[in-house]
This record gives sequence, structure tokens and C-alpha cells, in this order.
Amino acid sequence: MDSYLLKCETTGSEALLVSISVTSNLFSLITPHEKTETAIEDILIVDLNNFRLKQALYCAASDLFLNKKRVEKDLEKKKSLSSEEYGDQSIYLMKKGASLYVPEKAILLDGHHRYSVINKYFFEDNNYVPIVFIDYKSLVVRDHYFSLDKIDMKEEVEDYLLHRCIPTNDNNYYDLQFFDGSKSYYFILKDSKDTKTRNRRFFLRDEVIKEYGFKPSPPLQKDKAGTQIYIAAKSPSKEELLSGELFPSKSTSITPKFNPELYKEYLNIERLN
Repeated sequence: MDSYLLKCETTGSEALLVSISVTSNLFSLITPHEKTETAIEDILIVDLNNFRLKQALYCAASDLFLNKKRVEKDLEKKKSLSSEEYGDQSIYLMKKGASLYVPEKAILLDGHHRYSVINKYFFEDNNYVPIVFIDYKSLVVRDHYFSLDKIDMKEEVEDYLLHRCIPTNDNNYYDLQFFDGSKSYYFILKDSKDTKTRNRRFFLRDEVIKEYGFKPSPPLQKDKAGTQIYIAAKSPSKEELLSGELFPSKSTSITPKFNPELYKEYLNIERLN
């Protein structure tokens, strides 16, 4: 597979799309930041028996491109797409290859279940996977939202939180954000200042989600404000992502993201055996 530059024309964010061997040193440097769920992995195992990756894994790395040495003649524009979700994005063939430097590790941002299954069951010399490497400096980490259609349960959910948390008016320092259809409320875990429980806020969120059946959701949707309630946990910081700790599944929402429809026709991935 050739090397490609992915560029968001709206924000100027760039990423490198390459294919690497699962037995390469670079692949061994990939470090997950979220836990996986066995049930999802079991489904993927079936899919990977007839494997063809249509969407790349996402990783963060430093010093992706030698921008000062890259000139327009080294790039061949292949395609542009515009969408409400991703904005205006383009893909360029890098005719002189790409410069990628990962000094210690590349943090896996998205594709944790695929990555886990590949490592467990498809670790063969002839297996290659597409990776989108995003420059660490351009990452933005946001809370991951979940919604519940049963708006009549808002008082019950809020009582659940009040037993475990302390309300706060500080929307810059909080553990959980709760939106009841008209207003956001912020909470801090009663023992969140205890360093031994620093990550408990992420697992508390999982308890709430499982207790009431919250589903992954885009951020607050004002047009559905009267029919849904939302909850989000304060996401790990970029520094916490680099710490090597594992957070619950869906702990973060990370941008920039690139439209799979932009690049999927340029993936040349051999079937994994």
C-alpha cells in the first residue's frame, strides 16, 4: 500500500495513512488506552475470518511529517469529500513516501477491539493493517456522551448520582455531566481527590450506563432535548492517555477523525489467515 496524506480542509488537521505489518516493530509500539469487551471481540473474530479492513486503526504519534521538506509536487490529490460529520477532507498520494517518527509508543485512539483480536488471533508475517497516524499535538480529547430515551427516569438517575457525588457549579472541574433535557448539572465524586481512586470516575460512569441502559450518543442534541437525557464522564487528558493506564471502553471522543469513505478504496490489505 502507498502512503497517503489525509487533510481536513476545514481545520487544517493532517494525518498519515499507511499499511504496516503486524509483526513490525512499529506495530509493537501501539499502546491501547481503553479496555475491550469480550462480546464485541467474539463478533469480530467471525468477521476477521474473511478479513478485509475497510477502516483503519487510529493512532497518535509525534513528528509525523517533515513539513518543511514536503512540497506540493510530492503530493498527488486523489479525492475530496464534504460531509456534515467530518467537514471538507481530501486525500493525497505521497509520491516520495512519508516521514514517521515514533520514539517510544503510539497511542491507539480508535479500533481497540479490532486491534485486540488481530493481536490474539491474526499475528502472522503476511498480515498488514492500515493505520491512520494523527499528530499528537493536533489531538482534541472530549467527553464521550451517552443518551437515554426514557426522560421520565431523569429524577431516578439524578438521585443515583447524588448518592455517589457532590453537585458542583464548576463546569471546568467535574467528573460527570448530567443533562436532563433542559439544563446541565455537574458532579464530583465524593472521593475524587483521593489519588487511589483517580480513575474511579470513569468506572462510575460505566455503572450508571449499565444500570439504566444509556446508549452511545453524539453530543447534546437540542432538537431532542425534551425526549432524551444525556450523561458524560470527564475524559482523560492527553497526558493521561500517554500514562499507559487502561480506561473503560468509550471513555473519550477524540478528534480529528477522517471519513472512511475518503480512503477505503485506496486500502490494499491482504486477507488475514
